[in-house]
Amino acid sequence: MKKIFSILLLTFAMVLTVSADGLNSEQMSLRQDIFNYLRTNGYNPSIDEDGDIKFVYDDRKHFISIYANDTDPMYLTLSLGFNYGETFTKEAISQYINEIGFYKAIKLVPFTNHYSFIAEMYLTNAKNFNSTFTKLLDQIKSAASELVELVEGSSSDSSNSGSNYLTVNQQSAISRTYDADAGSEVFQVSTNASEWATWGIPTWCTVVDRTATSFRLKYEANTSGITRNDYMKIKAGGQEVRIDIRQEATSSNTVSATIQDITVKHNVTTNGAKGMEILVDFNVRNMLNRTGTCNAYFYTSDGNYALQDGNNKYKTQSGKVCSTKEFKPPYKSTDYTDLVIFIPYSELHMGSGTHSLKCFISIFDDKGTEIVQSDWIDFTYTY
Repeated sequence: MKKIFSILLLTFAMVLTVSADGLNSEQMSLRQDIFNYLRTNGYNPSIDEDGDIKFVYDDRKHFISIYANDTDPMYLTLSLGFNYGETFTKEAISQYINEIGFYKAIKLVPFTNHYSFIAEMYLTNAKNFNSTFTKLLDQIKSAASELVELVEGSSSDSSNSGSNYLTVNQQSAISRTYDADAGSEVFQVSTNASEWATWGIPTWCTVVDRTATSFRLKYEANTSGITRNDYMKIKAGGQEVRIDIRQEATSSNTVSATIQDITVKHNVTTNGAKGMEILVDFNVRNMLNRTGTCNAYFYTSDGNYALQDGNNKYKTQSGKVCSTKEFKPPYKSTDYTDLVIFIPYSELHMGSGTHSLKCFISIFDDKGTEIVQSDWIDFTYTY
């Protein structure tokens, strides 16, 4: 946490001059006493590169900063910060700054790239801190929850639709399992609310590359030796999608993949042929610089019979209708979004008319071993 050089605190302004180190002996003693208090009470504190005390509460990193220029009494802040790209935009929270801080010990303070909930304390020893710490911590948590309710309530009221919807990867609940290595995954958010927010991001995960309709979840390597489980939520317009996250305890060099989403687009013309595109979102691990294939297999609507090839073009070795797309991952853990598999309608060999069929996707490694298979995908087309 970077030291704060100036803070605009709602109805009054105060300029704080701080030093990156330079605490006097009393301030150093205060910091050590607070550190010991947190450790004794199970908060597992640490000192960051700026000399601030860092600890985790309710799955979020909090900071305690002692300011060198204030000595009698001493001055510190207890804060919880959020990046704008991680939660709400700066514009979304700006209208609620006064409402959050009105008659409360907690201030909502906007900065250039993030906003913080900040509690101020003037004190002469750690005893004063110990007696009010948990109350301030709960008030910060309540203020953060209140901001979510205010912004989401505004989104709900301003929606043009009679009811709000929210999906992540076109699902209302998601479960993910990752191996112990660090990696990331892109999630697609769909909602008619004007804003959406993340909630409860695990301490070993970070939300980056946020857009209006997506975000990337980065997860750290699990070096603990213990499988860890956690969850987070996406919230918007009174709706929420829970994402359960599990990370294995040991690294594995086993090739694996996860199919995240499949979309079918009809009546697409490619190289003069009219057909359909199957867009596949997936993550593949431990295939760095190795060529794999993503295959689509086509069946009758009951799923009992594979379509038969008739001209040796789009087919398997055994003569079943199939379309294939190669891929070569540039990273140990690589996300693919909308990998396109195209097949002309004529290559389904169903003749003219309207037809209802099924297909599924299989992903293979460079040795031809299937590593993941999708569920059935029903589709209807006219040719």
